[in-house]
Amino acid sequence: MTTNKPIIPIKRDVLKFLPVLLPLLIFIGTGLYGLDFGRQHPDEPFLIRETIRSLRTQTFLPRLYNYPSVSYWLTFTGLVPDADRLLFDGENAADRVQSLGYDYTLRVRGVFLVVSALALIWVYLAVYGWRKNWLEALAAACILGFSWEAAYHARWIAPDAVLMQFAALTSLLSVKAALQPEKNHYLYGAALAAGLVMGTKYTGGLILVPVLLAAYPQVSRDRDYRRFGVMACLFAGMYLLTTPGTLLSSDEFWKDVRFEMRHYGEVGHNDQTVEPGLDHLSRNIIYLGRVALSYYDGIALSFAALMLVGVYAAARESRYMAVLLVSFPVVYVLYMSSQRVMFVRNLLVVFPFMAIFAARGIGFLVGFSRFRVLKIGLAAFVGVLLGVNAYWLYAAADSIAERKDRDVFDEFMNYAAEHPDTLFSVSDQIKGDIDKNDLPLPANMVVSQWDGDAEYGVFYAWEMRTILPTNRPDTLSRWFGPHEINLNYYPLWDSHYVIVLPMKYVREFLVPHFGA
Repeated sequence: MTTNKPIIPIKRDVLKFLPVLLPLLIFIGTGLYGLDFGRQHPDEPFLIRETIRSLRTQTFLPRLYNYPSVSYWLTFTGLVPDADRLLFDGENAADRVQSLGYDYTLRVRGVFLVVSALALIWVYLAVYGWRKNWLEALAAACILGFSWEAAYHARWIAPDAVLMQFAALTSLLSVKAALQPEKNHYLYGAALAAGLVMGTKYTGGLILVPVLLAAYPQVSRDRDYRRFGVMACLFAGMYLLTTPGTLLSSDEFWKDVRFEMRHYGEVGHNDQTVEPGLDHLSRNIIYLGRVALSYYDGIALSFAALMLVGVYAAARESRYMAVLLVSFPVVYVLYMSSQRVMFVRNLLVVFPFMAIFAARGIGFLVGFSRFRVLKIGLAAFVGVLLGVNAYWLYAAADSIAERKDRDVFDEFMNYAAEHPDTLFSVSDQIKGDIDKNDLPLPANMVVSQWDGDAEYGVFYAWEMRTILPTNRPDTLSRWFGPHEINLNYYPLWDSHYVIVLPMKYVREFLVPHFGA
């Protein structure tokens, strides 16, 4: 007698975790498609240079501790394809790596991208473990995975998206520990993961707040405070394992840490300097609410509203779980708002928590709706928003892949021709290229008339590098060129763009420099 058994037995529960592959593949696929964005992020040369120096000196400790060392170790993974040749090459290994040049940079970017993408899995598992609903879990993973801000940051050789991933892992283990307090391995795993968070970026150490909250009920009930001691040892041990220079190169370590504390807290950073306190906090809230979860304002605001509904729903069902999940984002954002430097990449670490609560908001509203048509309508609405976000990831990546074949001047001229009723005031440099191409000045363009009737000012980005304000979501109406980064928050990024500004901002920021 024979039975029809599958060759590879698959438990039915495993199938519930397969949906996360959809956002995961889209995130990684579009990320790889847009990986070659040309210009290096400022952190990239420092980290790669440290890798080459370590190979040359055979001393595997970084000399820079402005960040902890997880990013430093990750750069070595780009050597895996050449490991058979490098392993026994001694001092020549550094020359071999240096000869790889930009190819090595692309390899390491790919590693950072894939490691960052794991955040989608952790968010999916956290929501599924909490809610036992795969659709809600999928919504959370898609909200995070289709965020353009998360996507383009994940391509960088920089710690921030990796930090986001380890924070998501810590949240998953903290949720599991809170739901199953009798299983110490979740709690201790959360402590270890928190050590990885701090080993990626020092400010990530604040992730200990939800970890301790996950432990408190059980510890308080059993009066077994030794558990806190074990957790502290695991946390510190994992951090020191990733950043041994804390002890082994303590002079360099403390010099760099003190520099960053003064840099962020007192000195500031050129155009990224803001007033600490309410000004910085308001800018953080605007970014998280209006920008973080979508390239499109309306979609980002919709998910932000769903996130607030999710916080309410979570508090209504379990105040403990709501506090557990909201504690880190609140403490972290308040801490960052006390600093004088604002780089929005510092805020990536709270994205997983936003996605979790937005998904809870969706689940709550679907469950709250009495009529089936409302449930279907809400699900369809969310599906459309996610579909638009997913499409934008592809469109942005495609603009990067095709960047060498694009002419941003032609793109702007075509756009202006399609909007004959819009009056543009173009810079002298734009006018120079119009003349160079033997084109007549279009009827809807004037030249450098900043106090006239024009609706928009048009410039090359390199003209504005030291003038444009930063950390404002709407300074630029649009730009022509590859969408590898959000120029409203990184206006000094590069010069291969034509940028279009509302005339009110031209008058506010540019006229004082150029004159009317």
